[in-house]
Amino acid sequence: YSVGPLIKENWKVVGVNYAGAISTNQYFAISLDEVFGMLDTLLSGEDVNSIGINGYALTSKLAGGLGIWVSSVDAGSPASTAGVQPGDIIFKLQEFNLKDISTMEEYCNIIKSHDANSVISIEVVRIGGDDAEILSGELNGSALQADITMPLSADGQSDA
Repeated sequence: YSVGPLIKENWKVVGVNYAGAISTNQYFAISLDEVFGMLDTLLSGEDVNSIGINGYALTSKLAGGLGIWVSSVDAGSPASTAGVQPGDIIFKLQEFNLKDISTMEEYCNIIKSHDANSVISIEVVRIGGDDAEILSGELNGSALQADITMPLSADGQSDA
């Protein structure tokens, strides 16, 4: 992906690119008005409206949205403190089922609707070894704990 100015045909800067995926031809930008609104806060070093993950919206032509796949977690962030790990799939934040969304913009709008210190319930799927776990906890609250552990067969399918 490319980070930098988003420019119209007349060379007018209208936003800042912040993420994208060449494979899906999806690119995301922040409007210039929003950038100027956050600039002083960002320059002070404060992390605004972030739970501390980098991720991708997982979608399926058959199932729609599947959640947010976590590619990395910032140390000391609300996500890190809650126990979110790279490879987790976040499928629920507060009352929002992320499987019902299909873009990072929709996910970011959920994050923006809460204060940086808000306690937000979170549910993730974690696949590791021979098991898949569903974990729940809170950002800025209680750490993730396993609710359900499901054994996986060698081909990655549930034995159930």
